[in-house]
Amino acid sequence: MEMEVSIKHVAQIMQDGVGYLSGGRTSAGLPIITLPDTEKFTALSDDGFVQLMMYLTRVPSMIEADRGFAIIADRRNESWSSVKTLLYRISGLFPGSMQCIYIIKPCGWFARKFSDFGYSLVKDDFNFKTVLLDTVEELHSHIDPSQLTTDFKGTIRFNLQLWIEDRMAIERFAANCNETSKIVQAISDEMNQHELPNDLDAAKLMLHDHTVKHNEMKEDILSTRRHGETLLGCIRKPSKDTASFKLNPDKLSNVCAVESAGDIQNKLLVQLEETEKSFDVFWDGHKIKLMQCVDYRRFDYQFKQVKLVLDNYLYKINDANELGDSVASVERLSTLHNEFEGNTHPAFESAEKLRSEGIELITQENYAGDCIRPKCEDISELIEEIERKTLTRTIVLSKSLELHQRIHKAQQWCSKGMEVLASQDIDTCQTKEGVDQGLKNIDAYLENCKELKLSNPKEFHTMFSDILNSELSSKQAQREHAEVCFIYFARKHIILNCVYFNYLNGIMEESRTCF
Repeated sequence: MEMEVSIKHVAQIMQDGVGYLSGGRTSAGLPIITLPDTEKFTALSDDGFVQLMMYLTRVPSMIEADRGFAIIADRRNESWSSVKTLLYRISGLFPGSMQCIYIIKPCGWFARKFSDFGYSLVKDDFNFKTVLLDTVEELHSHIDPSQLTTDFKGTIRFNLQLWIEDRMAIERFAANCNETSKIVQAISDEMNQHELPNDLDAAKLMLHDHTVKHNEMKEDILSTRRHGETLLGCIRKPSKDTASFKLNPDKLSNVCAVESAGDIQNKLLVQLEETEKSFDVFWDGHKIKLMQCVDYRRFDYQFKQVKLVLDNYLYKINDANELGDSVASVERLSTLHNEFEGNTHPAFESAEKLRSEGIELITQENYAGDCIRPKCEDISELIEEIERKTLTRTIVLSKSLELHQRIHKAQQWCSKGMEVLASQDIDTCQTKEGVDQGLKNIDAYLENCKELKLSNPKEFHTMFSDILNSELSSKQAQREHAEVCFIYFARKHIILNCVYFNYLNGIMEESRTCF
């Protein structure tokens, strides 16, 4: 596992002037690592050298690092021994791809010659190109002065301390970005793992809580982006000793580490933007799911209320079996039934509205569509059943009213018939003419029986078959039948009595004649 190296690990080494990355490039585009002429390089441990090189090779983008690096080593005040140590260190410990090293040889004729001779003995030990230079001017023939610092008579005004501060700020921003990404992922996982609530209030509360967390996270991301943009502005700002507004290569590399150009893996603002986009995509889907949960739980809550009302109406209509025992009682039941029917209309309207909302939720592909659909069907079935039974009750009460009205008329007819019979004076029946007149009166009254529509029992039974099964209606029909029969029997009784009386009178008259 590779060691993570940050600026804080190598800041002191760099401040000692051992090495730095100025931002310059060779003509082949290789990043240039500069190793200044300092005695502290020799005192630097191998671990310190590896840390420094590992950090500097990670500053450029991965694409640039894959192409390799070039090193400029200033050894004008050193000896061949120092040059040799440097070459072997780079060969054995350099963590990246070394393409070329430019060494400015020690000063003095003898030192230079000795360096040339010494290098000829060991050059086969190295697998990278080595260029030994006598002067800084010779370096210009290999690398353009615009890519060299002022130490090598170039134009790059490199400020090591400012570069270190920029890198520290960039790494703090990078840590901030990574922390933000982790928090975003943690919040997304936490939200995603929550089970959807089973009631409306809890669903509303979850939507509110998650929305608050989302807004807070978005504000954190925005704050982090502002931090990055502020940092970017500070890095872009020209130094006091630079007349031109053109960025030095050292600042340009730091700018590229923050903004969105170049290799995306090293661009912090791009990473932050991708994190935000990913969070937005998650939230869009999660919010829809939460809102669908609220919609479904609201539908389910209203469904329970509507079903309770409809079940109550269904219970009442199922329990309404009374048909009345008189015209007045039936009219009272009809009034109550009409009130009941009127009361169901608002409930039906609410139920139909809820059913339409449920269908709309299904159309919108609500995740609970399979649960909503049977509830909508239950609403329709309950409404249809209540309406059907209400209509049946209306018809039954109408027939019951007609039946009791007929019974009432029959009762009145029977009572009046009794009065007709009672009004027949027995003295008038002493003669044949009196008997005939009495029979005519009874026959005339019996003609009124046709108005009662009782002449066809089969038709009567067919019309009232659905209510004649009740005990009360059956008794009323029997009473009507009994009273009508009574009139007929009474009529026959009177006729027989009158005929018998007249017969006796005839015999008595004949007996008087004989004596």
